[in-house]
Amino acid sequence: MDLELIGSTQVLYNWYIENTIFAHEFSARTEEQIRDRVNAITSAGLPFLVAVSLSRQSASNPACVKDWIIGYISLDDYVGQSSMARYTFEMKLYTHIGFRHQGIAKCLLDKLIEFADTSYIARGGYTYKNDTEYLKSGPGRVIKTILLNVHHESESVIEFQDKCLHDFGFKRCARMPGVGYKHGKKVDISTFHYHTSEKINATGIPDVA
Repeated sequence: MDLELIGSTQVLYNWYIENTIFAHEFSARTEEQIRDRVNAITSAGLPFLVAVSLSRQSASNPACVKDWIIGYISLDDYVGQSSMARYTFEMKLYTHIGFRHQGIAKCLLDKLIEFADTSYIARGGYTYKNDTEYLKSGPGRVIKTILLNVHHESESVIEFQDKCLHDFGFKRCARMPGVGYKHGKKVDISTFHYHTSEKINATGIPDVA
């Protein structure tokens, strides 16, 4: 991912840090921290996908239209490759505040699940572009379970998330009340899970130190 796209990912995520309960942190992330996070995920052979808008014009040259990230989705180890949760991954999904309710999150979910679950039939309806070898043969790890933790205050918020995620095969499996406090708000966390059809060696011991 080039510097400009790293920068726009940083801006997107920092907005959630500074204005919402949907990110754990209180301090904005630096460009280096975002780059390190992206590199850690991609070097592990896991998906980090971005939704890009081409409608942002350069201030110095209005004729030049630049890419701008308006959403991203990623998978990262829930515990680690050497643990019993080696087939379980945590999903992160964020969309730009100015592009909500335009189906961006659904497109990102659709593509990520297509990568993670070979039995899933993608819905499509968007352009997917990848000019590198990254994910050309799918993820470099077997993905059996995807977890998504949703921060929320009210039940109405989580009911909306429940409806949207259920449409993609996610099921709500837990709710932990009052596990966080941010911006003067008590934060509950609800966990959703998705199980793929991928075959795993459940009795084997990981060979990763």
